[in-house]
Amino acid sequence: MQSKEHLLASLTTQILKNIESSLHARNNQDDTINKILFDYLSSSANPNKDQEIGLSEKKLQSTLNFIDKNIKNNITLKELAEAANLSEFHFSRMFKKTTQKPPLQFVAERRMELAKELLKNTDKAVTWISYELGYKSSAYFSNKFKKIVGSTPSE
Repeated sequence: MQSKEHLLASLTTQILKNIESSLHARNNQDDTINKILFDYLSSSANPNKDQEIGLSEKKLQSTLNFIDKNIKNNITLKELAEAANLSEFHFSRMFKKTTQKPPLQFVAERRMELAKELLKNTDKAVTWISYELGYKSSAYFSNKFKKIVGSTPSE
C-alpha cells in the first residue's frame, strides 16, 4: 500500500504535467491562474528549495531568444517571465539560479556586449549607438556602460 506522501507526490506530479501541457498547447500568455498554480505546485512539490534546479533548457532558450529579438526595447521582468511561461517571482528566482545573475542585470549586460561590438566594428557615434540600443539618453547609456564594462564608451 502506498503512503499518503507518495500518493500526494504522484498526484502533484500528474497535475503539474497536465498544467504544463495545457500551457504549451494553448500557448496563451495570459493564462495567469495556470501559471500561478503551476509555480505553486512546483515549489511545494520540492520541499528542499536549496536543491532546486533552475530554468529548463527549453525555458532558458525561449527567454534568450526573446532577449535577442527585443534587445533594442525596454524589456521588462513581466515580458521575460511570460516568455518562459512562469510568474515573475518564480522566473526571477529560477533565472538567477541558472545564470547566476538577476534577469534585468543579465539583459543590461547583454545589451552592453552588443554596444561593445558596435563601438568596435562600426564608426557610429556613441549617441547613435545609445539610441540604437533603446536608451533615450546617451548620458544614461554612457553611465550604464561605465558601470557594467568598467570604461566609458569612448575609451
